[in-house]
Amino acid sequence: MVERMLDKDMEEEIRRMVSKQIADSKEALMRTGNMIHEQQKSFEGSVSERPYEWILGAFVAGLILGKLMDRRE
Repeated sequence: MVERMLDKDMEEEIRRMVSKQIADSKEALMRTGNMIHEQQKSFEGSVSERPYEWILGAFVAGLILGKLMDRRE
């Protein structure tokens, strides 16, 4: 039979620590997901309020990027 490398108390302590870290990570992930969702809604709202400004901004950004890439060649 295989011998235990850790005593039972040490193994339980490690399990508790790992479980706590997993729970903390899940909580942080949920908070981050909620924050991203709120920012997405805010962004969608600003685009839907001023769609022409966003289209113009994307067009200007495309022109600038095109000029920058044209210079590299």
